[in-house]
Amino acid sequence: MALATRSGLKYLSYLPTLWMGNLRKEEDVHFWKADTLVCEPLDANPVYAQVDGEPLARLPVEFSIVPKALKLLVPRGKVASTIVSSLKP
Repeated sequence: MALATRSGLKYLSYLPTLWMGNLRKEEDVHFWKADTLVCEPLDANPVYAQVDGEPLARLPVEFSIVPKALKLLVPRGKVASTIVSSLKP
């Protein structure tokens, strides 16, 4: 997902649509499905990428899905079975 705005107020305006499950209908919100994504600047001006609001790097940046790269340790019991159930496709 990418938000095509630099306005902090516009970011805030996405919250109600996010909570209501309608974020995909917003004009400046873009979604893709892919195993790898390369983000490149449109011109010579520097563009900086963020992930979850944290600075990452200057473009170009390549993002890839790494299968089975994350291992979760969860306690036994009801919480664990809920987490495992939610991870199954």
